[in-house]
Amino acid sequence: PLTPGEVGCMISHTIAWTQILKTGEPGVILEDDLYHAKPTYNISQIQERLDEFDLVYLSKYNMDDNAIGFDDLFEIPGYCYWTAGYALSPAGARKLLNAVALQNLIPADEYLPMMLGTSPLADKYPQFKDLPKLKGLAYKENIFQPYARETSIGKTDTENNVRFKDWKEFK
Repeated sequence: PLTPGEVGCMISHTIAWTQILKTGEPGVILEDDLYHAKPTYNISQIQERLDEFDLVYLSKYNMDDNAIGFDDLFEIPGYCYWTAGYALSPAGARKLLNAVALQNLIPADEYLPMMLGTSPLADKYPQFKDLPKLKGLAYKENIFQPYARETSIGKTDTENNVRFKDWKEFK
């Protein structure tokens, strides 16, 4: 079951994807707990990459060693966690905003790798198997980094002991 924080996070990302699709312009999605990990970066370079790629991770946590070098700055990501910072094209937003995803809510941190085709949990979520996959790229070094924090059970405030199924009268 999802935590209330995971539900809220996924809804926030869904709203951002909807806005990107409405405007027809790429967008950058940043969670509220980030700082600049690199003093400079080139926003034009990110926008140019979105001509070829659906998603460019600006912040990621590599869960495996399957990234493939692309050039001096970028790599094709393996299984990454975090939805803390990424740029998204309208085509990418369209792929993410599908009826299957909206009817089968999973944490955003799991959904992006699922839609990139890099998640080792694909067998756990067969409903996503046949959806068009995102074409992803990632900075080798994070542009943004989440502030470190500890809770009693994890490193994020979306994790807690309350499960979404325990909520009464959710609207």
